[in-house]
Amino acid sequence: MTTAVLSISIFISSCSKQKGEVRISNSSAEHTGDTSLETRAGVQETDGRGLMLIQSKDAKAHEGDSLRVVGTVADVYEGPKVVYLNFEKKFPRNTFSCTIFAGSLDRFGDVKSLAGKKVEVTGKITIFRNKPQMILWTKEQIRVLE
Repeated sequence: MTTAVLSISIFISSCSKQKGEVRISNSSAEHTGDTSLETRAGVQETDGRGLMLIQSKDAKAHEGDSLRVVGTVADVYEGPKVVYLNFEKKFPRNTFSCTIFAGSLDRFGDVKSLAGKKVEVTGKITIFRNKPQMILWTKEQIRVLE
């Protein structure tokens, strides 16, 4: 029993370096400090909530995942019951879309102004008519980058 306790305490002390510092060995990602994450070739960036950041063109491979998606809003379609933000290309050639239902639209302000802007959206990826989409319920789910 003494050997087991000694082994565990040695393991724990060797794992803890400095407060707030985590290093991932044999990996290309390294986290040092509170929430900043350095990314290198092929490693996805995550935020403080652990949400991965992807490009809109890669969204289809992440069905069912809650994450952050970055892309350019190519056009905004406003219908009577729904608004679609189509990414990278206009519908039907878009790579990804965000859906805002009419009942939530008043929370977003002028959605037409998002056309042509680079944005980051946060939420769960679903597939609708064989295309990846994210439903936006609150203004906090979308952030204009450029």
